[in-house]
Amino acid sequence: MESLEKLRLRDKVVPFDFIRIEGEIPTHVLIEGEISSLARNEMKNNQGFWEKLVRDIGLLKSQPSWEGWEGWGAGMKLKCAALHKAGWTFKDSHEPYAEAAHAYEKVRQALLSPDCKTPADLLRLLE
Repeated sequence: MESLEKLRLRDKVVPFDFIRIEGEIPTHVLIEGEISSLARNEMKNNQGFWEKLVRDIGLLKSQPSWEGWEGWGAGMKLKCAALHKAGWTFKDSHEPYAEAAHAYEKVRQALLSPDCKTPADLLRLLE
């Protein structure tokens, strides 16, 4: 994956990444893209022949339920689960960006692992 190589070349996630408005795409956005890609690939792999055919010709547009995650938010739910397993849940603290940067960095390291091929692998690596 081209975006995974971009992610590999990036420096560690830092709190400043979350508030900057200029320059290249922040690392946490690339991480979120990789997480969505994992969710999308898992969805495609768990479709049957007829479901794939109907989706390809455009008759079925909604995302199927898989792994207990329904609707278009599968990537978002995987991201939330991964960040939670990495140790971050939003708190109204004085260092929310530092805590988020630490969790995103753990997720980045898990995504870069050669063992991370599915959403289940990602969540297992974060335990």
